Amino acid sequence: MKRRFLHQHGFSLVELMAILVILAVCTTLALPGFASSLRRHRFRKNTQEMMARLRGFKLKAVSTGKGVTISFSDQQIHVLIQGEEEYSQEIPFDTDMKMETNPSQLYFSPQGWARPAMIRLQQRKRTQMIGIDPLTARPYQLQQGSGQE
Repeated sequence: MKRRFLHQHGFSLVELMAILVILAVCTTLALPGFASSLRRHRFRKNTQEMMARLRGFKLKAVSTGKGVTISFSDQQIHVLIQGEEEYSQEIPFDTDMKMETNPSQLYFSPQGWARPAMIRLQQRKRTQMIGIDPLTARPYQLQQGSGQE
């Protein structure tokens, strides 16, 4: 009688199941860290988006030669260009992102300066402060705080 099984290659069902169990455990352990990393990346993206919009408002004021006043409300930016009608833009932030401004309205002059202002972005335990330099009207990041999620 020939032994056919001596020359066969491959894994047994038990070995394959053990590998699948190990992969499942590793995936389960890695998911919380991946989710936290993804939230951190989205928060940074939202902060950079806000800074880009602020730079755009300064550019709009200088290029049109008209003052630009900005105010914020629930996921909306309200823009008033001097002598024109006010319009709104949607802020594509996550729903749990909070934003506070001091003062409540930002102003960019056509000469390239701005009223000093602070914007505080917060999402869960992450916080980012954005200041607006009054002489150059450029936004800059002040501090970044983050806690464990």
